[in-house]
Amino acid sequence: MSVNKRNRNSFGNKRPSKAETAARKKPSILEGLNPPNAAGVQQLVALMRRDRNRPFSVRPELRTLLKKVQAEVKWVREQQQQQQRRKGQEKCLRERLQEATAEERYCSRLAAEAEAANKAFDERTKAPVAETATEKEALIATARRAIEEERLNRARDRATDAATVKNHPRRPWTPF
Repeated sequence: MSVNKRNRNSFGNKRPSKAETAARKKPSILEGLNPPNAAGVQQLVALMRRDRNRPFSVRPELRTLLKKVQAEVKWVREQQQQQQRRKGQEKCLRERLQEATAEERYCSRLAAEAEAANKAFDERTKAPVAETATEKEALIATARRAIEEERLNRARDRATDAATVKNHPRRPWTPF
């Protein structure tokens, strides 16, 4: 019982015929594309179909047409990729600009608030020139009261900040 080894692969399985492999081949990438030169692609596909059964008789016009179409397809793909890259860069730059302007507004507002607070504190603690000893004592007392009031305000602010941090939902509450 002789087995025709010519039609078998290294595992001993039957090889498919040339017609089967040709039928199983995927369609060309160029068939699905729609570059500007669609007529050239159709002509190329027709030539390829005609020459499919004769793989060694590839005509020179088919080669040149294939090179032209491949170059055109490559160019179209590069243009599309560049366009996508440009769109992505523009979007990123726009987002960065929005973030920077928002941050600038926030910082300027904080600076204005800090300046106003400093000015108010200076006004409260400013010691006008005193003529007599009683006026000096009164001014010293008002300055001490202002400083104590400021200290109490800061302590209250720290306590509220600590309470908000302590009662933050992402952090478990601890009594100390």
